[in-house]
Amino acid sequence: MFIIGVGSDTLRQYSLSTAFDLSSSPTQVKEKDLSTIEGAPQDIEFNSDGTIVYVIGTENNSIYQWTLSSPYDIGSITETESSKNTAIGDNPRGLKFSNDGKKWVVVHHLGASQSTTGRVDEFTLTTPYDLDTMTQTNELTLSFAAGGRRQGINFSSDGYKLFITNSAVHHLTPLSSRNLIREFSLNSPFNISNATNNGDFQPNYITNIRLTGLTFNND
Repeated sequence: MFIIGVGSDTLRQYSLSTAFDLSSSPTQVKEKDLSTIEGAPQDIEFNSDGTIVYVIGTENNSIYQWTLSSPYDIGSITETESSKNTAIGDNPRGLKFSNDGKKWVVVHHLGASQSTTGRVDEFTLTTPYDLDTMTQTNELTLSFAAGGRRQGINFSSDGYKLFITNSAVHHLTPLSSRNLIREFSLNSPFNISNATNNGDFQPNYITNIRLTGLTFNND
């Protein structure tokens, strides 16, 4: 299990004694301080075999990637440099690759911290997981009337559903009304060109929780 966040600018790796079970005493085994590269890391993603890790951040509005000598082992990351740094601009908050690595999407929060607008950019890669081969192919405009931040992004396993998280901002009340997950249906897998807004789900969190990312298990 891997987590990242803006509080310590650190990527952390944990081992679980039971797969996908957080009650099985997760043990932190490694961590990497990324503050010299990106002071506001927002999201993390791996390629399909775990040999490349990607981190997105808002301090430099970029996506960074490292090649790992052992799959899913962040021990080979060098804190002071990344093997690739690709500028993408516009306050990027979350990223996700398609199953085959030939598409990736990034969600941007636009405007001030409490703004209502955001955007999803879709890129097509001629070589899977190779950012040097990407071309932007589609764009989806987001609007959340309650305000907050456009923050996280994910797909269903078949790519026909897209999910965006909207995060409350600490100085806005009530926080609960701004913690939302929006679902979109897509006409073709991992293609946002004709996304249909299916509405929002509001998690029942206590007031001091600020929703950021989301993911699903394999099924």
